[in-house]
Amino acid sequence: MANNIILILTIFVILSGCATPQAKQTKQTQPQPEATFEKYAAKCNSCIGKSIDNVVDSWGYPVQEFKAPNGNTVYAFHKSTKIPLSLFNSGHSYTTRSVYGNARIDNTYASPQLSGDIDIFCTTYFEVDQSKKVIKWQYKGNACRSL
Repeated sequence: MANNIILILTIFVILSGCATPQAKQTKQTQPQPEATFEKYAAKCNSCIGKSIDNVVDSWGYPVQEFKAPNGNTVYAFHKSTKIPLSLFNSGHSYTTRSVYGNARIDNTYASPQLSGDIDIFCTTYFEVDQSKKVIKWQYKGNACRSL
């Protein structure tokens, strides 16, 4: 019996020595570029001097077209989305403790449950001259960012 135990332990030691540990797979993530207003402005600046047709090819069809007071045409491009505030609900609570002499008072508060939506949008206006070249731009909104 003792020989069987020694044999089993010997086989176990031999086999465990042969086991190859799995290589730890680490995924090296590249830092993601940050979308900024400055990069959005650079994207818009790159349209200056280009044909509005090139802008439409890149940005898609405008949502609006109108005449500026100086007679030039202005094209408006718009993007928007809603973010539900419920995404920001943590479901956590926190406790405060107050001590007055020998008395201790604990108050537990739940985090506020938010409802509704946050509207994020960006409207970009390109003004073109009579030759259909972009001469200036401007934007309005809280989502005018680019990578």
